[in-house]
Amino acid sequence: MSCIRGVGSFTFEARIPGGAAPAAEAATVQQVSCEHEAPTEDSRAERVPSCVAEPLAVPLVLETNDGDELEGSVMWDVAVMLARLLMDETKYPNKFFRGRKFIELGAGLGLPGMIAALRGAQTLLTDMDSVLSLLERNIEGNFAKMENPPRVAKLDWTTFEQDLAAISQAATGDTTPLAAPFDVVLVTDCIYQECLVKPLVDTLVAVTQPGSVVLLTMRARFSFQADFLQMMKVWFSGMPLHPEESHLEGLTQVEDLGAWRLKRRANPACDTLASTGSHAAALEGS
Repeated sequence: MSCIRGVGSFTFEARIPGGAAPAAEAATVQQVSCEHEAPTEDSRAERVPSCVAEPLAVPLVLETNDGDELEGSVMWDVAVMLARLLMDETKYPNKFFRGRKFIELGAGLGLPGMIAALRGAQTLLTDMDSVLSLLERNIEGNFAKMENPPRVAKLDWTTFEQDLAAISQAATGDTTPLAAPFDVVLVTDCIYQECLVKPLVDTLVAVTQPGSVVLLTMRARFSFQADFLQMMKVWFSGMPLHPEESHLEGLTQVEDLGAWRLKRRANPACDTLASTGSHAAALEGS
């Protein structure tokens, strides 16, 4: 699973499991490989035609603003890691995506959300106003042939109630309204300012319902990341994921990368444990 960082661009070869979605097939350059050979008299009894559903190779070329002050304009390693996890059929089969509503918070360049869309999910990519134009260009550049490409909307965690109302209003009349609550939420490296920890948690609660799944990845940088995980424990339960070598290939300082799969509780937890100081332990076993 290769990726190439260029000046002002990032190329990622998405490998979409066979049979994932018609949308992925429309965007692909490598189709399912089928072998049908006429049997000979000697092999007629022991050979049958075979059809091997190979992964669809979908090259995604994303425009970036490397070095820009905007957090959403560069490709972070944790986004690549989550994208690779989402392509792993052994962990996330096609049924995890088909007919389900996905939202990515702080999407930036939107790579994980794009993978979800290629695998058949109804996907909404969200971020601040300042990031949306670049995100929209990347969708237009990579999903021109798709009947149902990812959608884009403003969702600022400090004004999430107003923004979610606008998203709901925009979806009025749609056959499948792409509005809260969502089945799956994608979050990559969004805990970078302490003042945004509570707004992000509140937003996650607002876009989910009991049973909703949150897939979270981040690089360990700040002490308040443990505070975020502790606050999440009130409304979500779950445990750390353990990415494989193939999910981490080419990434830097992989020992600092963390991933979690969380599930929204039906009711808030009555109490929370004191922080252990360990990012992994904050939600493990809850």
